[in-house]
Amino acid sequence: MKRFPACILALGTVALLACEDESASTCCGTPDGGVFVPEPTAPPPPGAGPTEDGGADGSAPTPTADVVDPSLDHAELPADLASAAALPVGEGDGALPGARTYEDVTANVSSATIARTVESRPAREVTVLIRWGTIPPAPTPSVGAWADFSGFVAVADGELELVRPLRWASASDPAAARPNEFVAPQSDARLIRFRSFIGAGSTGLALRIRRSTIRPVVLTLSVNGITRSIPLEMFLGQSIVAGGWNVAVGNVQFDSSVPNETEACYVQTGTMQGAWSFVDGTTLQALTGSVARTGAPSEELRFTAGETRGPYGNYTGTLGGAPLVGFYGKASVFGTFAKEGRFIGRIDGANQELFLGAYEGVAVNGRVFRRSSCDEPGAAQKNLFRF
Repeated sequence: MKRFPACILALGTVALLACEDESASTCCGTPDGGVFVPEPTAPPPPGAGPTEDGGADGSAPTPTADVVDPSLDHAELPADLASAAALPVGEGDGALPGARTYEDVTANVSSATIARTVESRPAREVTVLIRWGTIPPAPTPSVGAWADFSGFVAVADGELELVRPLRWASASDPAAARPNEFVAPQSDARLIRFRSFIGAGSTGLALRIRRSTIRPVVLTLSVNGITRSIPLEMFLGQSIVAGGWNVAVGNVQFDSSVPNETEACYVQTGTMQGAWSFVDGTTLQALTGSVARTGAPSEELRFTAGETRGPYGNYTGTLGGAPLVGFYGKASVFGTFAKEGRFIGRIDGANQELFLGAYEGVAVNGRVFRRSSCDEPGAAQKNLFRF
């Protein structure tokens, strides 16, 4: 299998393997090879009103506490949610109150245009544009009929806010009328079900995804009969990941954005390096490493892996003499877990600290930080939860 060179998006000491799929229609940027740049003065999307947790202008509410919970209760969709998601969307559901029609657009749309400008709940809210079908610069296919891409998107804990349902029609779409398609009324905040039919163009959903606590939570997408679950940590940055979905026409793309700035202030207190060992395949066993601190000796870092469920696992350990807990989410390539991923945790020392990082193979890199007053030396309203 041919693997293209990886696109790496880096921030500080953390790097993310964004895409390495030879069938990817877009890799780490715009379809023309550029990079999406958020417009700081971009207007809110049409029809967007204020929500209970922020304004339509991208403003954010009062900062909330940073709580890290390593339990795996939401590492898979709960049974009630999975059952509700499996229900087909009836053609007549489009006439029900709350149903949304797709907004026809011709220009490319970036998740950055709908992301908040300042974050009050870092690591608990992400903005994602999910798009399926033929995505430029992929060549326009020759199709004779509409392919059924109906499905659902669900989050195991928290809520989904549908910001914009989008549709990119193509002059090469089938001559037959497009079947009735829409987003069904949302009766469960964790679930969005939709009807979608793809010809030579594409369709997508611009979403804000929220979880109540910093803990393992999967986002599950089902489209054209293919279902996959992805850790939310994979969307804690500005990146585009495309390809690897064996759908009838085109592919699937995830475009994510999170703000650089936070309402609260944080100070970085160290950098983390180490090496993972694996039980087998992609299941982590243990980590040995260190945390380097400015003007102080390095501290020994140790993790021991615990449970695994879905794409997640958790661990316990120590930094120096302080206990720590955390969790990791596995990346996937072509629908199969890869030997790479991201992790988050907390250190219960004299001053509680947080950490996050990424691993590729055995190599681990990350940062250590804590919430602080904004007048503390080194403090900044910088989103240190951003990969």
